[in-house]
Amino acid sequence: MPLKPRLEVISVDDFEEIHRATMKLLKETGIVFRHEAVLSLFKDHGAIVEGNLVRLPEKLVEDSIKLAPQKFRWQARNNERSVVMGESPLVQPAAGPVYVHDLDGGRRPGTLQDHTNLQKIYQAQDVFDLVGMIPCEPSDVGQDRKHLYLMLEILKHTDKPTNGFMTTGDQARAQLDMMEIAMGGKNALEQHHCIGVSIGATSPLTYTWDPLETLLEYVRRNQMAHLLCAPLAGVSAPIGLMDTVVLQNAELLAASCLRKLSSPERRWSTVPVPLRQICKAAVSLAAHPKACSSISPIFSLQHSFTTYRPGP
Repeated sequence: MPLKPRLEVISVDDFEEIHRATMKLLKETGIVFRHEAVLSLFKDHGAIVEGNLVRLPEKLVEDSIKLAPQKFRWQARNNERSVVMGESPLVQPAAGPVYVHDLDGGRRPGTLQDHTNLQKIYQAQDVFDLVGMIPCEPSDVGQDRKHLYLMLEILKHTDKPTNGFMTTGDQARAQLDMMEIAMGGKNALEQHHCIGVSIGATSPLTYTWDPLETLLEYVRRNQMAHLLCAPLAGVSAPIGLMDTVVLQNAELLAASCLRKLSSPERRWSTVPVPLRQICKAAVSLAAHPKACSSISPIFSLQHSFTTYRPGP
């Protein structure tokens, strides 16, 4: 059954305040992009570029927002498994764990076979709409060929809409080449949105080379970039939750702006995951940006972002 949550806590005026603060942050403080081609692209479109720091005019950001698609189709190898982004939340695999835990071996480093077994579970369970990603880090495969084995196991054992994984430019191209073969060969990716990838910022306010290179490769091949930012309030973001929402919104909109400048007709989505760390516990949400702006009672914007600078 499709999930259709409804969460309304803050008012339209509060949304506007968040938006205004975000535009101020992007214009006055800016975002660091560690990628020469990206810096050149922003400069060519009127952004103020000083070294790796990019300050974005409000009109440039607003124009990219207007081009955002309301929804689009994510094509699966099995057409009956295809989904529409924007109609309802979709459930995807986790990503990032280094260890696995099972009844036989207990807690141990992940292997390629663990990755394969988890892909089979994602395929078999109706609760998962999507497959792919890196649900555990395979410790038994070399870094130079890991991306090939991971993608091969995904394609061998699943036919649902597929998530790739962030990597270098050459390895991203290899993922896309493999997906194109699996989808029918030449021009298959140009005709359909078949594979997505999560692109993350290094909070606060920084995008490094690998995620940017992966994003650009996916954009060139007509595939989806899911913008995933997860600042920690009080750790990699201001202590106030609403302030963290502003910072996260700025990171998302900056990458969205890049996405549209690099190829205006291509697709993307946002997956905001604000975190507030309290001692050893953390609470995480992943939802529509408006929902993520309302994870707590209303907070005033407590800090001046004119003095809050991204890292060197």
